[in-house]
Amino acid sequence: MNAGTHTIKAKAFKIDILPSETSIATYNISLSTKDNELSQLIIIFPNPTTDELLITNYKLRITNIEVFDSYGKKILSHTADRSQQTTIDVSLLNRGTYFLKIDTDKGVIFKKIVKN
Repeated sequence: MNAGTHTIKAKAFKIDILPSETSIATYNISLSTKDNELSQLIIIFPNPTTDELLITNYKLRITNIEVFDSYGKKILSHTADRSQQTTIDVSLLNRGTYFLKIDTDKGVIFKKIVKN
C-alpha cells in the first residue's frame, strides 16, 4: 500500500445453506512515515511467543491493548497501567497468527504476533 489513509474491514462469514457475510469492524488506517516511526517505539518480545508477551514502549503511554485473531475477532483486551512495560499472558491462545491493536497517547499502532 502507498502512503495515505486506507480503510481495512474485518469480516466473518457464516456458512449455513447459503453463505452470508457479517461485518465485524472497520478501521481507517493512515500509512505514513510518521506512523512507521510511531510503530518503531513499541517493542514486542518474544515474537513468536509461547506464554507471555512483553510489550515495551518508548516515549509513549499505552492505554489499552486488544488481541485479534486472523478473522478479526477480538480475543483479549488488556487495560495497560501506563508503565513502560506491559506483560500479556497468551498461554491459553491456540497456535497461530494474531494482531495487536495498541492504543497510545499518540495514536493507534497495529502489530502482528505469532503464538507457537
